Amino acid sequence: MGGYVMPTGDALMSGYYLNELILHLLARDDPHPRLFDIYANVVQVVASGHGEALQAALRTFELLLLREIGLLPMLDAQTMTLAQLESGARYSLVPEGGLRQTNAGDRA
Repeated sequence: MGGYVMPTGDALMSGYYLNELILHLLARDDPHPRLFDIYANVVQVVASGHGEALQAALRTFELLLLREIGLLPMLDAQTMTLAQLESGARYSLVPEGGLRQTNAGDRA
């Protein structure tokens, strides 16, 4: 595949962050071929020097990692009630609470 230029600054910290997620959330020697491909793509973004894409790439990796290991909550219904999502309504992803509807006055 070839190597990448050693990142610096925010890109370097992002690379460390990706590796920490993998080390702490995956069991040693547990294969995840789809996740490896996603990881390789994110590393390419990190090494590219395109800082504007960095945060989006990291958030995407987090969600895909959680999905791959079976910890991503359902995102097509409200978690507590299993009520269908309403078009135009606002929702928040609450840690340990899942997806819930947000009222106009609520802070996300």
